[in-house]
Amino acid sequence: MRHSTIGVLLAATMLASCRKNNQVASENPVSWSVSGVSGLLQPASTDTVHFAAALDSGWYIYSLTQKAGGPTPMSVTIAPSPPFALIGNVAGPKPVVVHDKEFGIDTERYTGTPAFTAVVAVTTGKTRSQSVDLKVRYQACNATLCLPAKTTTLTTPVKIASP
Repeated sequence: MRHSTIGVLLAATMLASCRKNNQVASENPVSWSVSGVSGLLQPASTDTVHFAAALDSGWYIYSLTQKAGGPTPMSVTIAPSPPFALIGNVAGPKPVVVHDKEFGIDTERYTGTPAFTAVVAVTTGKTRSQSVDLKVRYQACNATLCLPAKTTTLTTPVKIASP
């Protein structure tokens, strides 16, 4: 327990120090966008949701395929569930692999504007318009600072046909 308290205090001190020295341009160096599904969804049908990150210069996030034992990998879940479900794995670009001396392992990173796709299924039908929320968990870092892992909700409208 003491270790995590020290880690939080150290992170807060580092962030305050970087702010004081104008080293951090933003506390949220990642912005997200999402596209809507293509049309009217039928029960038991699927559609693809496209979403992307835009990272400030010098920042990166860890990949969907980042191995355990190091930083927080990117992950995606869906809500509400039901009536929606993710089918298969979320697809993204090939990450850049960099050996991280702090973790002592190879890390997988996305920079710039990585784009992703998620196949969404409608498991039950409703007649009214709904929205689907993709919950994206990620950790953003630069050469001198890693921010705590964060979850962002990307909402896109959908309309489900009557069963």
